[in-house]
Amino acid sequence: MFQKALLRDPLHADTLNNLGTLHIQEGKFEAAIAALSRARQVHPNNPNILGNLGYGYIKSNKIEPGCRLIHSSLALDPDNARNRYLAKKLCR
Repeated sequence: MFQKALLRDPLHADTLNNLGTLHIQEGKFEAAIAALSRARQVHPNNPNILGNLGYGYIKSNKIEPGCRLIHSSLALDPDNARNRYLAKKLCR
């Protein structure tokens, strides 16, 4: 479904964000990072995209870049519970 939507608009940030989130759930972390990085190119200050990309990095055991993105997301959306939790537990 997401791939079909991306054929129409390959830079649709919401679709890329959703695809990246799906890839994280499936354990396809490199594919998630690729999709979410493309979404970030379109909307570099979207806290949801930044948080999801950071989470993808963390899940792929790339803690440092993941934490930088989580902190960037929290600067834009300090009320995001998942990102606050990740920052507290993993990002010192």
